[in-house]
Amino acid sequence: YQRPPLSKAYLLDKIRDTRLFLKQKDFYKEKNIVLKLGEKVTSIDRKRKSISARSQTILYDTLILATGAKANSLPLNISGGLENIFSIRNIEDVVRLKKKFLSSKSVLIIGGGYIGLEAAAVCLEKGLNGELVESGTRILQRVASEKTSSFLKKIHISKGVEISEKTSVSGIKNDNGNIIAIFSDQSSYRCDFIITGIGASPQIFL
Repeated sequence: YQRPPLSKAYLLDKIRDTRLFLKQKDFYKEKNIVLKLGEKVTSIDRKRKSISARSQTILYDTLILATGAKANSLPLNISGGLENIFSIRNIEDVVRLKKKFLSSKSVLIIGGGYIGLEAAAVCLEKGLNGELVESGTRILQRVASEKTSSFLKKIHISKGVEISEKTSVSGIKNDNGNIIAIFSDQSSYRCDFIITGIGASPQIFL
């Protein structure tokens, strides 16, 4: 399925999950493609050209590894291993977030990339108070020009998003069920949950 709509349209319940699918199930049958979901590969034998999965051994002529990426997490010394810290990478992440929206009033978004900005916009539309912090000198620093960053920053601020650049999170602690985030300038922000949009790393299985 496609990921871009996850952080906006799907999170806002504007589209159903079937709209995310790149192809419907019939497509794979028509093209003689065997699609196995929930099947974990446990080993690869390059000499025999085979892979071992939970239920069977599959032979191959050509093997393509396309394991994708996983969302980066906050370091444990910052997050403290607390709950209510979410990322947006797959459908399951969004389902958990939707449930959290129902019982929350405020959110902190860490990361000023496209994921963070879209999450901030969604939270405002859901009626939550939101603050976004970006450790770089400006939002979208790695993916957009300074003019584009400035333009989108003004739009989000005009809609009610608090944006703090050159600001990182140095610690997070639990306070009677709420979260208190401590920033690099020693200021703090109290919220019900946190959404992180701090990049992704290759999904490597060892």
